[in-house]
Amino acid sequence: MRAIFGTSFAEEEKRTIVNELINKFAENEAIREGNLIWNSLRVQSSSFPIENLKEFERLVKTGLYFYDERKKELYSTNFEEVLKFVENLEPWDNVDAYLFDSSFSWLIVITHEDILLTVGI
Repeated sequence: MRAIFGTSFAEEEKRTIVNELINKFAENEAIREGNLIWNSLRVQSSSFPIENLKEFERLVKTGLYFYDERKKELYSTNFEEVLKFVENLEPWDNVDAYLFDSSFSWLIVITHEDILLTVGI
């Protein structure tokens, strides 16, 4: 799998941003039990094939966060880099990642099942 892009965050700042993501969209108890964030969503999501990611480009602006839950890494990025990342995924790549911005008003989830989940878009 291709290395991720953008700027990574210091541990404390990463923890603050990821906790805000979880508090906004997921059930904290389920996360503590070891569930993935997207398996713990407490808000209604819509499901799309991963190939549909480009369709959301017009809705998503700059100043994006990309959280790779499996690697526990958070990056600042742009939509073009996320598209490149997804296009280069291999069938054996086990990615569960979250694309969002500082408003926490929407969320795009890229799952290891090759589906997208969206909230607030």
